[in-house]
Amino acid sequence: MTIDILTLFPAMFNEVFNSSIIKRARNLEKVTINIHNFRDFSTDLHNKVDDTPYGGGCGKLHTVLVCIFGFIAAVVIYGGIMDTYTALLYMGNMTKQSFFAIYLSGLPVNLILGICTVLCLALFTKSMARKLRRVKYKYNM
Repeated sequence: MTIDILTLFPAMFNEVFNSSIIKRARNLEKVTINIHNFRDFSTDLHNKVDDTPYGGGCGKLHTVLVCIFGFIAAVVIYGGIMDTYTALLYMGNMTKQSFFAIYLSGLPVNLILGICTVLCLALFTKSMARKLRRVKYKYNM
C-alpha cells in the first residue's frame, strides 16, 4: 500500500510514522508513505503557497467601509484639527461656549469635505486597490 501525503509541515509526520504499528508496517514494507511538501512545487521566490482569499484578492477592500472611514476621518479628525487650530489662533479668552461655537460654525464645511471625500473614495477605491495589488504582486510583498 502506498500513501502520499501533501503538507506544509513534513517534519510533523516523522515522529508519528517512526513509531507504533506504522513503523512496523513500514519496516515490513507493507506500507510506503511518501510525504510531499507543497513548498517544493512553488514557483515563487519565497516559496509561498498561499492563494488569494476567496472573492477578494489580497484582502478585499469594501468600498462602503472605506467611504465610511473617509467620512469620519474628514469630518472628525481633519475638521477637529482645523477647528481646534482656529479656536486657539483667534480666541484669546476661550470658554466652552466659544469653543463649541467655532466647532458648530465649521461643521458645514467639514460635512462638505466629508461628502467630497466619500464621492472620491467611491469612485477610485477599486482602481486604487487594483494598482496596489499589482505593486504588491510585482515586488513580492
